[in-house]
Amino acid sequence: MRLVGHTLYAPCLPERVRAATGITKVFGPWKLTPEQKQALRRFLGLAIELPPDIPVPDAFGEHQKKGLAFLLSRNGRAMLAMEMGTGKTWTVIECLKHYGVLDRTLVLAPKSVVSSWVRELRLRAPHVEPRVALESAKSEALSGIGPWLTNYETVRDGKLNPQLFDAASLDEASVLRGFGGTKTFREFMALFAGDRKTMNTRTRSVGLKYRFVATATPSPNDYIELLAYAAFLGIMTLVKPKHASSNAIPPRPISSLSTRTKSVNSGCG
Repeated sequence: MRLVGHTLYAPCLPERVRAATGITKVFGPWKLTPEQKQALRRFLGLAIELPPDIPVPDAFGEHQKKGLAFLLSRNGRAMLAMEMGTGKTWTVIECLKHYGVLDRTLVLAPKSVVSSWVRELRLRAPHVEPRVALESAKSEALSGIGPWLTNYETVRDGKLNPQLFDAASLDEASVLRGFGGTKTFREFMALFAGDRKTMNTRTRSVGLKYRFVATATPSPNDYIELLAYAAFLGIMTLVKPKHASSNAIPPRPISSLSTRTKSVNSGCG
């Protein structure tokens, strides 16, 4: 789905979107009235404003304020999709600070990015001391407050238990794009979302309350990738990993904020 000015481009428009916006045609493109455009923005979560009582740093950009407002509106589970270099990390840090869980957060990132997170945390949250646990770390070795930073392989291979934390933030979350066909996705669904599936059984447990996904703006918007993020965040039911049915998608849109200069992207489903 792409909105350029007052023109909406998409292969189709689901019934719930048409009901929310007053659009009658199923197939586009659509020329929206100002009222329909505003209704669409509200439906997608793009018209959310940051409450005035929530403090933000003076240097925080307007797009970061919108990102923070979006994250806080989704009750602790959301995807923030912003282009590289626009301040995703800082925005997620401010969100975790607001929820009061920054020192009990597990940040997962590629090994090459972990040092950047350490620098950003020391700059943006000097009251906490970031700690790093890579492949050689064991869960038993984690002591003291964090936040803790690790790479994906450490958790995927069972060397670190995410259940020791109150929140998790995935950086460069495209690691999940394999959906049900990869070990990483299956293990993360079990460890973070509390949804472990085997060939014959499915075991559900309580997942982490706070889960965030940060990624560069998905381009193109691959539906399977977006569905993988939604499943990890617990805002859709994982029914058919390789042939996702439209019935598996919740009545609310995928909890993701995508910021671009001229267009807003979100999944059509």
